Amino acid sequence: MADYNIDFQAVERATFRGSFGAVFRTVPDSAFERGLARLCVLYEDIRIEILGASLPSSAVVALEASGSHYRHLYFMRRALLSLREFDSAIEQIRYSTEFQNLEAQARSESDAYYLRLWVPAWEFFRAQGTLLNRIRGDVGGHFGDDVARRAFAAIPNNVPVEVRIERDSGQQQRVLLPFATDLVARAAFAHLPPGNDSDRLNAMTDLLVGALRYAMDAVHFVLEAVLLPRMSGPNFEDQV
Repeated sequence: MADYNIDFQAVERATFRGSFGAVFRTVPDSAFERGLARLCVLYEDIRIEILGASLPSSAVVALEASGSHYRHLYFMRRALLSLREFDSAIEQIRYSTEFQNLEAQARSESDAYYLRLWVPAWEFFRAQGTLLNRIRGDVGGHFGDDVARRAFAAIPNNVPVEVRIERDSGQQQRVLLPFATDLVARAAFAHLPPGNDSDRLNAMTDLLVGALRYAMDAVHFVLEAVLLPRMSGPNFEDQV
């Protein structure tokens, strides 16, 4: 499984280069090629979204006005949307003729990248896809009426509600609604094992970080098997 570390510091860079028409063969029109492009964009989206959820409060002070839990939940909700699309893109390329030919060759050769990266990623999204989709359906998009109804049913009447109005030195004003965290969290946690909110937030974080790692593995396989061979390089740089 590819490593994921929010404290990653690069000391060397290998750059590959190629033209768009050579890297993504758009003629004739191919669902496989479009699926590869989708995986690349969604990989970047998921990486940023889960990084945004995982960073310590000290690194994102400007996003912490309503508390770190709301920021975590916001990025997790966005990541759930991206992961659902990523799962769709995997299926798009998985059932294409091009990938089936590639997969048959990888199996016959016991390709290490295929066995170590693609197969576990495919199995993860098949096993966890339903759970990810259920959570995404509740809170991944807009906070709809049905989601609000479930949150109302889950939040005890004695849970405190707070509104904060702040002013800066120039008398500009902002309004903060920290109780929105409870609304989002209760809906988001509906499909997770029982526990306190902190434990369930950690469980969702573990699920999404695991999903990111498998998404990375899937993308690394298609890079090694398809995209990088269409490019020139690598050109190494000692300092970044």
